[in-house]
Amino acid sequence: MKFVVAALVVLAAAGPLATAWKVPPAGSGALAKELQDFVDVLPVEKGVEIVRAYIAQDKQVQALLKIAGSPLSSALVKEVEAVPEFKQLANYIQKAGLDIYLLLNHLNKALKLDPIKPLSTYVVISGNGVSGLVKDLRAIIPYDKLQDLYIEKVEKSAVFKDFIVEVSSSKYQKLHEVIINSQNLKSIALESKNAGVNPDDFPEGYSVLLTAHVVRNRA
Repeated sequence: MKFVVAALVVLAAAGPLATAWKVPPAGSGALAKELQDFVDVLPVEKGVEIVRAYIAQDKQVQALLKIAGSPLSSALVKEVEAVPEFKQLANYIQKAGLDIYLLLNHLNKALKLDPIKPLSTYVVISGNGVSGLVKDLRAIIPYDKLQDLYIEKVEKSAVFKDFIVEVSSSKYQKLHEVIINSQNLKSIALESKNAGVNPDDFPEGYSVLLTAHVVRNRA
């Protein structure tokens, strides 16, 4: 459930209004309604505090945040969005009732903005670097509740079950390959390594801080 760490910050995209954040609906709003239950389980406000604290206090996290907002990230996003399967998946999610294009536009807008200023915080961070950030975020996630909710949704919600089947479909194999083999992603990973980020922490750390870049540019 590594995706949960990134999702914690993604779902806090309203910044100061994080505690009232709602999954943006589209059309019937069916998928947004199902995913909202997961949002309600997550300690979003606490997660935002942890991310802000690391951004303000930790040099390695600051370095990866800078990389997340760099032209390399912009190039990576453009590369992925140009893949036909990505557009196909986005269209599916939109039709299923979640306004994915609203979220994508927040991401795209953030990557075109000027560098952002650090946020002040009174939260004391318990670790160092990106590994500390990931560890602190993992510590507040209610995995058991999320797992139980996931099983319940798969069993009882047709739209959620269809969504899981769709995103797991082999039809998106090319999209996965583009991301994994992306030279932009490899360059980002190399810059992160040069900044001292452990390669094992890079996937989650980059996802969290790329999303943090979006959040801070919406504030």
